[in-house]
Formats: sequence, C-alpha cells, structure tokens
Amino acid sequence: MNQLNALESALDTLQQVIDADPIDNDQGSKPTPCADFTIDDLAKHIIDTHNLLLTGAGGDPLSDNGTFSERNSALSTAAIKQWTQRGTDGTVDLGGNELPASLALSLHTLEAYIHAWDLAQSLGRPFKPSDHLTSDMWAFAQRFINDDVRGEAAGVPYGPAVAVGAGASDAERLIAHSGRNPHWPSDS
Repeated sequence: MNQLNALESALDTLQQVIDADPIDNDQGSKPTPCADFTIDDLAKHIIDTHNLLLTGAGGDPLSDNGTFSERNSALSTAAIKQWTQRGTDGTVDLGGNELPASLALSLHTLEAYIHAWDLAQSLGRPFKPSDHLTSDMWAFAQRFINDDVRGEAAGVPYGPAVAVGAGASDAERLIAHSGRNPHWPSDS
C-alpha cells in the first residue's frame, strides 16, 4: 500500500467510525482512551491535526463550520487532494517543526488510524481498518514512536507503551505501542 492509499484508507476508517451513528451532545463529555481528552476534546484535536497537516502540505485550513462528520469529511478530501498534488519530496513545516514530507504524510495516517480507534472504543463502535493498513501502520509506529515522543506530561504525543501478550494482534500491538490499553475500558 503506498502512502497516499494508506492515508485514504485511514481517513475512510475514521469517517466510518464517526458516521456509524450520530454523536449526540450527551456523549461529548465521555472519556476516551486518551486520558486528557473527552470525546468533544478528541473531535477538536482530530480536526486541528487535519488542519495542521493539511496546511503543512501547502493546503488552506478549512473553517470550523458544520458537524464533526462534515468537517472531517471535508478535511479528508482536501488532504488527499493536497498530498496528491504535493507529493512527498522535500520537507513540510508543521507549526515550526520541519519534517520530511513523507514522514508528515505517514504521521497523518497514523493519527487518523489511532484516533479512529480511540473514538470507536469511546463510543462502542466498530473499528475495521484493513489488515494491510494495520500492518503498514504497525511497521511505521515501531520506527517512529520512541522515547523522544513518549511521556506522561501534557502535550506529549504518545504515552508509555502498554504491555500486551504474545498472542496480541498487530492492531493491539500498535495501540499498546502508542500508549493506550488495547482493551480499554475493560482493563483500564
């Protein structure tokens, strides 16, 4: 799976989680596997992350108009279009951090994947990424998520890795590697 196809697959998975049922106002304050985020906080973070990565790739940020589903869908479409036009040569500026464009594209995919899982767990919805996407993201996460991007302080992207058993799936390993309990909330 090439990087653009992986991003499209992750964004589709995220949209499927969002659209499985309407997210009502009562659910917004529910906790998520991201200890610092409620569902409303996570939705805002997802949109902010999309906008950061879209503008880093040279696109224009989208407004905050519409529902979470509408904004996520519009940003997903804009991101695919922008990354298709831009390609992965050179670097991008992500809020003052210069990164190789190919790394930024993979980060966008990883963020969409992990946060789709977060939402699915929080809302009790299916999370059904393709096996190929899961395999690609697990391989990327093993290279990217290290002690430099881990910690328990606010603002640190990933928490300490969570131990999983030898029979864990790649999806469980990926989620645990990102600092989340893959059996949340039952084993929290």
